[in-house]
Amino acid sequence: MKQPEESTLKIQSLAISRDKIEIFKERLESEGFSFSGQESNPFLKWRAKRDGLTINVYNTGKIVLQGRGIESFLTENDIWSDLMESQNESEDLVGMDEAGKGDYFGPLVVAAVLVRSRQWNELAMKGIRDSKSMSDARVLRLSSEIKKACPHTLVVISPERYNQLYQKIKNLNRLLAWGHARALENILDHWEVSRALSDQFGDKSLLLSALMEKGKSIQLMQTPKAERNLAVAAASILARNEFLTRLSALGETYGTVFPKGAGSQVIQAGRRFFKEHGSEALARVAKIHFKTTREVRVRQIG
Repeated sequence: MKQPEESTLKIQSLAISRDKIEIFKERLESEGFSFSGQESNPFLKWRAKRDGLTINVYNTGKIVLQGRGIESFLTENDIWSDLMESQNESEDLVGMDEAGKGDYFGPLVVAAVLVRSRQWNELAMKGIRDSKSMSDARVLRLSSEIKKACPHTLVVISPERYNQLYQKIKNLNRLLAWGHARALENILDHWEVSRALSDQFGDKSLLLSALMEKGKSIQLMQTPKAERNLAVAAASILARNEFLTRLSALGETYGTVFPKGAGSQVIQAGRRFFKEHGSEALARVAKIHFKTTREVRVRQIG
């Protein structure tokens, strides 16, 4: 089984209740962190350090992690998750997010998660946050818990279908809007809800125009960094887990390992795959409109 890639995360912000700051400090002390005072920043309550990781804790309860080992600290430790500040929503909300948008190999997956008003604290206690800050193993575990707790839908657009849609639509934001609209409509087919939130991937009119009759009545909100909302973060976890599962299954079909992303490892894997299987097969496993395709094909010809 392929091991998770080394984390490149260098900074992460969280928030805990102010009355739990000292509890957090006690737990860090038990984990071998050393502490310093306010220094020249009057808003800084204290700073903790260990093994290249710095944790700044502010009077407001804001926590900023910097340096090495952020992802492993967040995913392998439970000393902070039950202290996170709850998002006290008074209404139900559908959160939507996608995975695979920037990955050359594998599908595009859009998830929609309905969080009931009574569930916000429950999700916060589970440590739900943007899946990009989590290991694959933690995504798998939390995905199972979210599926049990919340109504949800997944729209999986295979590479072959993705290429067909992109050839027709010619615009990634419009394709994303189509996928988000289908996921939201699937929720509305089974559950009543009046609000939905997604990341701001384009003009909101793209998503509004992609919605069918049932979705026209919903209050649709888009905001940058929407993954800070627990409902959207939950959707990001479901989408990423499904993407990873489908990517692995695709690799098993062809007896290979398809790397995530679109970097040098992906180009090398693409060249090997193209040489062995050709263009038609490449269109069944990869998003052909990526510039990566030129790198894969040109070198083979040259």
